[in-house]
Amino acid sequence: MAQAKTLSQIELDLVLHYVSTKKYALRDRALILTSFLGGLRVAEIASLKMGDVLNLDGSIRNEIRLSAEQTKGKHPRTVFVSQRLQTELANYLSTRHIKEADIPFFIQITDWDLVQMAYVCGFISFIRMWVLAAEVAIREGNSLLLPSPIKALAFES
Repeated sequence: MAQAKTLSQIELDLVLHYVSTKKYALRDRALILTSFLGGLRVAEIASLKMGDVLNLDGSIRNEIRLSAEQTKGKHPRTVFVSQRLQTELANYLSTRHIKEADIPFFIQITDWDLVQMAYVCGFISFIRMWVLAAEVAIREGNSLLLPSPIKALAFES
């Protein structure tokens, strides 16, 4: 089976910029980074409970232990949580008032949210095409061909 493609830093930045304009920006940012930085699948993320992510003192765990019921292959696994991901999850957690162990970590994940996440994945493919065009434009020194989000990222440094 082919390995899934991962995002480049520019693609991730564009996706994070896109979700920053949405109603649940902190939640969606945390969702995307949980997948990108933690390597969790959408169904695994949707199944997370507060108790999976939080220590008893309310801090973010260093590792998340997924049960067999939460994983695609029905085998339990441990996901290590980087400092960056801990910070992102803590930022999202600041928007949550109830932190009981048995409630979902990510609130209000609906079928529509999953459709939107799939849309973002399609958006990522579209962004990949933009990035390829941007690389050619940058190499040839023609910034007029760049869409404005890529122009902003490409010419920041």
